Parts: sequence; C-alpha cells; structure tokens
Amino acid sequence: MPRPDQVFHLREMEKDFHYAQANKGYKTLYISGTGSWDDKYNAVAPGDMKAQVKNVYSDLKKTLEAHGLTFEHVLKEGIWVTDMNAFIEALPVRKEFLKDAAPPAGMWGEISRLAIDGTMKKWK
Repeated sequence: MPRPDQVFHLREMEKDFHYAQANKGYKTLYISGTGSWDDKYNAVAPGDMKAQVKNVYSDLKKTLEAHGLTFEHVLKEGIWVTDMNAFIEALPVRKEFLKDAAPPAGMWGEISRLAIDGTMKKWK
C-alpha cells in the first residue's frame, strides 16, 4: 500500500471512492484509469468520443505535469471504451497529445460498460 505522500488526487471526489488518480512508488508513477468526468460526478460529453478523449488526455496531462512529467515519459497505456469505432475516429485528438512522444506500448479494448456511466453520484 502506498504511503499518503505517494498518493495523488486530481479531484476531491476520488477520495469518496477511496481511489487515487495516481501513486508514485520508487521512480515510477502509476496512473489509474481516467474517465471523462467533471468534479461533480457528471460524465463529460456523453456520446461525443472526441470530446471525451480530449477531456481524458487533458486530465492525464495535468496528472503528469503535477509530477514534473510529460507524455514523453509514458511507457504503456491501456484504453477501454464502449465504442471502438468512435474511439478510432477520435484518434487524431489522442495523437495531438502524444505528438512529441514516442508511441506507448499498450492495449485497446471494447467493453460493455465503464464505471463512469452516469451512476457515480449513487456510489457516494
């Protein structure tokens, strides 16, 4: 378990779920799954994958910057979406964030449901 000084919260709401946006251990930053949500448990841009990708990568950028890092430091990513076709159409948005970095190793997958589906408020 990480020490409190190794835990990073991007939003206060993460504490409600005993969830951390990132943990730093040794010389590695581990970033949690990042959904397209705002500070009030609301999904951002439902049905608009390009806007969701922009929101997620903007949040990832904030997390990296809070630790003195950029996308050039990202070695691996896992992407889970509920509509792979929409995600593939949104790839130019992702590419803009990664334009100065080598492509990370990773895995992309389509699943039937994400934790952020409009029910986050119920979990609080």
